[in-house]
Amino acid sequence: KASHKALNRRSVVEKRLLLALDQRNLDVYYQPLIDTASKKVIAMEALVRWHDEEIGTVTPDELIPIAEETGLISEIGMFMLEKACLQAVEWHTQGHDLKVSINSSIREFRGKNVAKTMLEIIERTGCPTTSIHLEITEKFALEAESETSIMAQMRTLEQAGISFILDDFGTGYSSLRYLSQLPIHTVKIDQSFIRDLTQDNQSIIKTIIQLAHAMNLSVVAEGVETEEQEQFLVENLCHELQGYLYSRPMPLNTFQQFLDNHPQQKTI
Repeated sequence: KASHKALNRRSVVEKRLLLALDQRNLDVYYQPLIDTASKKVIAMEALVRWHDEEIGTVTPDELIPIAEETGLISEIGMFMLEKACLQAVEWHTQGHDLKVSINSSIREFRGKNVAKTMLEIIERTGCPTTSIHLEITEKFALEAESETSIMAQMRTLEQAGISFILDDFGTGYSSLRYLSQLPIHTVKIDQSFIRDLTQDNQSIIKTIIQLAHAMNLSVVAEGVETEEQEQFLVENLCHELQGYLYSRPMPLNTFQQFLDNHPQQKTI
């Protein structure tokens, strides 16, 4: 009975998602990233949110796996990229030099033309490629490493000026090989280490930061919620911080207010 209900729910979500994509009814929320040295907002992560008038709010935890399995993740990815690019351009005209990161799925990169499509969207919006960061998981990295076509597309995007961030670093298949073989520019320390600053976790965080510094990579800590965590990360020379201490993900108008009230990197 429960499984039948779950299946039914899935097919409804799938149908409504097709409609939402067709009508461009998905929302983009933004969460700021803070530079530890200047305490300024230097970037934001763009996150998909979906409230459907018929089935209510569909959380990312439910939405993303369904989108992955149906292949609709590619459409969501391109929708997010376009929205984020247009927004980065808009903020740029206001004098805010903000980078924007978007989560990418391995499913998108299985498409033969993903790099080409992404570059076309970026060019059409007039957004500098250097403003775009693509976040990938360790599972993505593991698969990308063994698939030359995915690796080639990543290289194409890197050569165009796009940076890759390895998300949730330290939780899954952490292989230092990825960091040398894939075009990774930034590692994101998973929030599970930050949340609980035990001695062991502190050692892991320090090691990740030192490794990043040694490899000329940027390092971001996500899930920063307390001033104690912030202080520890600042003392250990983590480059950027993200988390509820600064802000939850916000809809566009709220993020705009946040920007207006916080110092940013101004364009020169």
